[in-house]
Amino acid sequence: MTRILCISIILALFLAQDVFAQDDIRTFSRFRLRLKSGERIEGRKGRLTATFLEGTSKTGRPIQIPVTDIRLLDVTAGSKAVKGMFIGAGIGLISAMSTIASVKAIREDADIEWGGAAGFAAGLTVVGGVIGAGIGWGFPKWERVHLGTDSSTNFDFRAEVCLIRIHF
Repeated sequence: MTRILCISIILALFLAQDVFAQDDIRTFSRFRLRLKSGERIEGRKGRLTATFLEGTSKTGRPIQIPVTDIRLLDVTAGSKAVKGMFIGAGIGLISAMSTIASVKAIREDADIEWGGAAGFAAGLTVVGGVIGAGIGWGFPKWERVHLGTDSSTNFDFRAEVCLIRIHF
């Protein structure tokens, strides 16, 4: 009896979720969109509801666009700082290793103190990572928002496999 009651309560909660659900509102700092008319608009302080996109255009004027008029919508989703950090750290590490190898190749009689070389390599890697993160921070990462209102922006890919038997 308690199992049936628990299952009934769980099912009621899942079914009631749609009844009590509010409109899904999404906010973002920057956006760029293309209208069905072909016009491109860039803006900031965007607020997307089920029916409208509200925000401020690049020129500073407030805008309110119906979702049905939007063909494509891209919003910022952070920056490329992590990617820049890894690229910069890789460049720093490669630079350090090539410097150590060239010093050893130029002066074969040179005794390299590997503790100092390891510190040099680690330091150059960290400096490269910090510089790369700083550069990557200035580039926003864009994310496509699928509105699902226009069938021309929804792509459906299907693959069919055809098996052909050849008899000799």
